[in-house]
Amino acid sequence: MKLSDALRAIGINVWADLRPQLLGGGVVAFIFVPAVYLALASFMTKGSEGMYTPGTYMIAGIIGANGAFVAVQVMSEMYSERVSGTLLRVRIVPYGPLLWAIAKTTNATIVTLVYQVIIIGGAVLFLDDLPLSAAKLVTAIGLSLFIVAACSPIGFILGALVRGSYSMMFAYLAFLIIFCTSGVFFPLALLPTWAQLIQQVFPLYWSGHLARHLFLNGDATFEPSGTFMPYLAIGILLAWAVIGYGLVVFVIRRSFRSETISSLTTLQQKLRSRVGIS
Repeated sequence: MKLSDALRAIGINVWADLRPQLLGGGVVAFIFVPAVYLALASFMTKGSEGMYTPGTYMIAGIIGANGAFVAVQVMSEMYSERVSGTLLRVRIVPYGPLLWAIAKTTNATIVTLVYQVIIIGGAVLFLDDLPLSAAKLVTAIGLSLFIVAACSPIGFILGALVRGSYSMMFAYLAFLIIFCTSGVFFPLALLPTWAQLIQQVFPLYWSGHLARHLFLNGDATFEPSGTFMPYLAIGILLAWAVIGYGLVVFVIRRSFRSETISSLTTLQQKLRSRVGIS
């Protein structure tokens, strides 16, 4: 396949995914989710004193950890396209799985950056104590891209494992629990030591850690260690990226081999039976 043909196919796929999100009803989510974050941050800021308020702490962490939601987006889209039969059609296209994976990663990256820009813009308008400069804005965008690169493989691996609605709900619930206890909404130091150690294995805590290091000007009062460790955070995220992409090549190849007409029929029949449609 020519490079121009591959790029055209990726572009068509990316636009097909982005169009309903940017031009359709999905645009509501782009406004609603950041609005909820900013409203909560504003509420937490009222009556607070100190160099940085709890609301600023939360927004700084969300700017980092929000990039990890790329894993959930990739996983959910992979599941919905498995149910619709899209993955089966992709399988028979030359280089289909590879082009599909690149398109999904590109789409998820664009969506994440749009969210980040809206959150950062809203924080600048409504949170007076969030220090932001042009250099920090550029660094924040670069940080978001780095976090997306580290967390995208998780979405593909989970998407390959999720084969039913129950496993999908379990994966969502597990991710939300990890996200909510990753030190974004409250300091990780408030959790028991064993919970802190578990969180420090996952990329969500370190994503928020890097963002807080960027936006809070070195104020690591609420970090478990009492100090920022950006090099350790970068190393852990790099490890997730390297190991993740190494596994993704095998996982995607194996996952697409299992996409057959019979497996699709069985999956659709199970879904119909659960909603009472024979």
